[in-house]
Amino acid sequence: MVVTLAQGPASYIDIAPDCNAQIIYHMAFGGTSSSTAVAAGAAALLKSYNGNLLGEDIEQVLDLTALHAAFPWDDRTGYGLIEPAGALGNVRAPQLLLHGTLGHPGTFGALTDIESLQVNRTFNNVPGLPANRSYTCWRHKMRGTAQFNAGFQFSPNLWVRASGSFGWKDTLTFDYNYEVNTDSILSWSATSATFQTYVYRIIDPADLTHALGWFPKPPDSAVVAFTALGYSALADVELPASQRFLSIHTWPNPAASRISLDLTLPSRGWLRAAVLDVSGRRMTQLADGNFEQGTRHLQWDGRSDRGERCAAGVYFLQVEFAGRSATRRFVLLGVR
Repeated sequence: MVVTLAQGPASYIDIAPDCNAQIIYHMAFGGTSSSTAVAAGAAALLKSYNGNLLGEDIEQVLDLTALHAAFPWDDRTGYGLIEPAGALGNVRAPQLLLHGTLGHPGTFGALTDIESLQVNRTFNNVPGLPANRSYTCWRHKMRGTAQFNAGFQFSPNLWVRASGSFGWKDTLTFDYNYEVNTDSILSWSATSATFQTYVYRIIDPADLTHALGWFPKPPDSAVVAFTALGYSALADVELPASQRFLSIHTWPNPAASRISLDLTLPSRGWLRAAVLDVSGRRMTQLADGNFEQGTRHLQWDGRSDRGERCAAGVYFLQVEFAGRSATRRFVLLGVR
């Protein structure tokens, strides 16, 4: 049997032992079988240059620097084609990798219990609770701000890590398998970031005077673990554009009407910026031209290129600069 691997279907020839006949078969070859080795190699490359990277950090960096063959995401190609050179440029000096926590104990301060509200929620796959049950519970909103004393030149990439976090997001139907330790980033800049998460005190439906316990932790044990990655404010090294960081900041998010988009360009270059809906259709082109180094302020009024008002929902800012692509998700509540 001879197997030839190529882009697209693979072919092989089966030669019968008792005759000269040749039967040619074709089969599909792709998916995780072929992509896992490439992704693992890219992950090993990043880890070899920066041993402080956690698994979640590597995943985020690969997603952020991928070449988007399918935008914004689909179940066949994910975030697109991984680009190891671009990913590597975002994890080595003078890029600053910052791990932090908010809570108790927190390396960047405390989480404050700012609101307690009685709500009804459905919980699935939560250890210690029957599946798919609705409970009356006290929802405690926890919020805190981390100050980046080390400092970034521009707003860094920022994500919350499941490892080390103890808090849930608020949703009417909660599934632990998909939503545990997912927290909200309310806002961030080059100097600080504000986070929010929730903990629940669930009431026993058989005895309303008795609580089943705190999930996932009591308020004084809630923790948000995060990673910030960006261009260090202390760096005085001039890097090629391909190795510098493109900073993108959308605010407010969610937006009631207009949304502002701040792009910090590390060098002079051709910039394209467009707003796409969740299906990947372009709503409007915000920029398409050669821009100088520095911060560019763009604004979207919630209308398409044809002047039509776009429906409330989730949208994506797609930015292409210096041969690289990046995206940011934001929510439009409606145009007034």
